[in-house]
Amino acid sequence: MRTIKKLLVVFLLLVTLYLLTGYVLGVVDDQGKIPDISGYFQYGDTFRSDAEGLTQRVIRQENGKVFCDVILDPYAPDPPKHIHTGFDETFKAGEKGLFVLVDNDTLYIKPFDSYTIKKGIPHKPFNPAGDTILLSMNEWGFPEEFAFGLIQMYGFMDQKSLDDRTMGEILLQLSLFSKYFDSWGTEKVPPPALQKVIFFFLRPMARIKGMKSYYHDFGLQRTGNT
Repeated sequence: MRTIKKLLVVFLLLVTLYLLTGYVLGVVDDQGKIPDISGYFQYGDTFRSDAEGLTQRVIRQENGKVFCDVILDPYAPDPPKHIHTGFDETFKAGEKGLFVLVDNDTLYIKPFDSYTIKKGIPHKPFNPAGDTILLSMNEWGFPEEFAFGLIQMYGFMDQKSLDDRTMGEILLQLSLFSKYFDSWGTEKVPPPALQKVIFFFLRPMARIKGMKSYYHDFGLQRTGNT
């Protein structure tokens, strides 16, 4: 019994050291490098995902939200089905309408109509047609932290195909992005609450391996952006 207790104490000390190491590396790495999110976005900024076939164009940033228009490429696959745990998401279709997979049902949003996806509901917008589709987030917006994390995630996906990355590399990087990026997979993965726990314990390993929660090269497209 005493041996078991000693082993348990040693195990807890090692876990504590591991988590503390990750925290310290995170503070050292992020301090002074992550920009002020509250003033990060400007009118006309764009952020692009080749992997998902879409471009977001910033209209404004105010009251902790970023408001955008979104351009979907012809036949754009768009994001995998996902959940937001902290905010609702409202889509307003442009003149060609919009398809959204909501849970397991395909919904067609008529031109210029709006539809709100409540937090916790699996969904994904997509474009099955050969036309470019415009939709608007100009009236509702994203939380600014989410928009910031989205830029980083787009950069990570387009820097190198996810098919060419190991699952370990993807999970470690997601553990850092998830501090800002409130988007959780729904297919062949644990529920979001468990994903958050897993990422919490993966985060120190990502730091030890030299991964970052912010990459300057994954920034906005802006004239004169440095």
